[in-house]
Amino acid sequence: MFCMSRKSSFSYEVKLKAVKQYISGEASLTSIAKVLGAGRTTLRQWVYAFKDQGPEALRPHKYNGLRIWLVDQFRHVNLGWLVILFRLCCGKFLI
Repeated sequence: MFCMSRKSSFSYEVKLKAVKQYISGEASLTSIAKVLGAGRTTLRQWVYAFKDQGPEALRPHKYNGLRIWLVDQFRHVNLGWLVILFRLCCGKFLI
């Protein structure tokens, strides 16, 4: 399953600070989300990503759009060819 990515309106630093405030118990998920104007679900996703992959998970991913575009362009093509093309492109762009 592929999700449409959107450019985050929150910088890496804002995300990291929010997650650290929540994890340290300085503020609740609801209060941080309210101050930022973000949804609690969004903040919860940041926390899960941070706990699972560390702070780098909060950085923007340069090539997410390319992956989504490839899948969208070739969704009706034989899956075997899509996998080959996807792997070639990922290797070329170091994804």
